[in-house]
Amino acid sequence: MLIRKLATLTATILVVGALVALVGCSDSSSTVETTAANVPASNSNNDSSNSGEADTNNGGSDEAAWAAESKFHITASGNDIYVGMPTAGFIDSLGDPESFFESESCAGQGMDKVYTYNDYVIRTFADDKSEVVTSIEFRNDSIVTSTNCYIGMDVDTIKSMHSDYECVADTDTALSYVDGNCKLSYIIADGEVSAITFNGN
Repeated sequence: MLIRKLATLTATILVVGALVALVGCSDSSSTVETTAANVPASNSNNDSSNSGEADTNNGGSDEAAWAAESKFHITASGNDIYVGMPTAGFIDSLGDPESFFESESCAGQGMDKVYTYNDYVIRTFADDKSEVVTSIEFRNDSIVTSTNCYIGMDVDTIKSMHSDYECVADTDTALSYVDGNCKLSYIIADGEVSAITFNGN
């Protein structure tokens, strides 16, 4: 009788255990599918950013050791954003971009990504370790450079605002200055700035 009760109890425990395992597997796989299906294109970066943060905790990310090599940057949503900067620390705080595009990089193994916001465009390169800013472009005159310059400013003012920086191009159509690892370029039309870009130097 005791053996029979033990056998019944054991069988019951095995059945319940099997059901729990099946439900657990089912829930977890459906969550992965739902999450993957609902993540907008712009959030594909969040996965790599989170991976970068995890690597930082393990001492494997470049983010922990990163420091700005240039004074040139923009300030957006309370973040100072530099060329070469890992995106993990700021990209989520910028909110959803108006558009997002990514493609395999021709420069190396990884992905080139383009985040287009209302006032600026941020281009990045991502590999399996981190994602970093490769360039920044202004879209209108509502944002300024770290040297307080903006689209629509006249050439003479631009030159006066960059007297402390190395000028590497000075023509009727372009002014470019270098500081550290960044080149800040101004496209000129009719004596005024028509476009501003930050690129790696």
